[in-house]
Parts: sequence; structure tokens; C-alpha cells
Amino acid sequence: MVIVMVFILIPRSFAEELLAPIIGIVQGPTDAPTDAPAPTPDPSVAPSPTDIASPAASPTDMPSPSQSADSASPSASPSPSPTPEAQADQSMHVMIPSVVSIDPRAHSVFLPMLTAGGMRTLLVCGYTNGPSLIFGAPENGALQGGSGTSTFRITGDPGTVMASLNGSMGMRALASQGGLSGSQITLRFVSLTMPSIKMELCNSGSPSNTRTISIRALGMDLNMVKDGVTLK
Repeated sequence: MVIVMVFILIPRSFAEELLAPIIGIVQGPTDAPTDAPAPTPDPSVAPSPTDIASPAASPTDMPSPSQSADSASPSASPSPSPTPEAQADQSMHVMIPSVVSIDPRAHSVFLPMLTAGGMRTLLVCGYTNGPSLIFGAPENGALQGGSGTSTFRITGDPGTVMASLNGSMGMRALASQGGLSGSQITLRFVSLTMPSIKMELCNSGSPSNTRTISIRALGMDLNMVKDGVTLK
């Protein structure tokens, strides 16, 4: 039995001695150190002043509010809008009838064609001693006011103004009470720098461009005439 145990134990121990280095190399060291934790900073140690970052710009480098307001303000003030006024040269040609004859019983009459030109912008102001003056509506672009009253104003280029006054059989004078006989219509023509119907501009033209139309009755009588009639 001793001999048998010798043959069993000696080869086993010998095999362990031979295999132990090989097994250790394959498995690696078992007592390798683990990862050490990172060291925590000591709160009692304060950072030095040199470690603090300096600001990018000092407050004195920033623009002041007054400088910003001055840079944002416009450099020039807006120019005022032009004001309409009478031209210095009021020379023009005007063709207006001075007398219009009507039936003594008439309450309305269409005036003959009116003509005026020789300017770029024309203002016509009309006045009557009673009747109303009616003329075309301003669909053609003329600026007007007072149509259907005893005082009116109309302005624009000469062709547009004359088309409004002469359109629809011409300007019409209408008396609401009584007849038109003895009425007068005054027309003032003013050359302007730009269209306007301001009342004060009517007196800024030349007196030579003012025309008056008198409305008078025809000499008519209503008489009964008796005369003999010969029949054959």
C-alpha cells in the first residue's frame, strides 16, 4: 500500500509544480490594484487671485446711453411739404360771354361754352347774386367744391377744368324762386403752383382775369291780336 500511495502522490505533486506557473500566466495576477478614486480638493485651500479670469471689457469701454441716442437720431430734419399759391405770372387767355339772354319766365339756363388756358394749373371761383351753379361731376379728376350752390371752386389742369364746366350741355344756372332775369355770375381765373380749392386763393389772381356774365330777359310781350281771316 505504501508503494501504491507513493506512485499516486508523487506524480500528482510533480504535475502541480509543473502546471502552476503556466496557470498563473494565463489567469494573470489576482492581487492587481484597483482604480484609486480621484483626490477631492481641499475646501480650506482658496484659489489664488491670479487664477480668477479677468472681465473681457471694463464698464468704461461700453457706449453711454447719450452716445447711442445721438447715433440713432436722424442727421437731417424732413423738408416741409409745398404750399399751393398763385403764380407770379398770371397771364392767360379767357373767353367768356358777357351777356346771356333768356326767356323772361325761365328759371334755369345753360351757359355757353367757357374757354381759359395758358397755365399749368387753373383755379376757377364762381359767385352769383342768387341762383345756384351746377356743373359736371369730377369723375375726370378735377378737384371741386360747392357745385349746386351760389359759390363754387374747381381746380386742376385747364383741360380737365374746362371739361367739367362745359360738360353735359355746359354749366347750368338755376333759380329756386323767381326768374333768372337780372342775375349775375362772376368768374375768377387764377393760375396756381399746384391744385387747391382754398377760398383765400380766389383773391390772389389778377383782376384782369375776372369775368362777369349778366343774365337778361329777351324783349318779349304777350298780347292778344285780333285780325280778320278770309276763307275761300
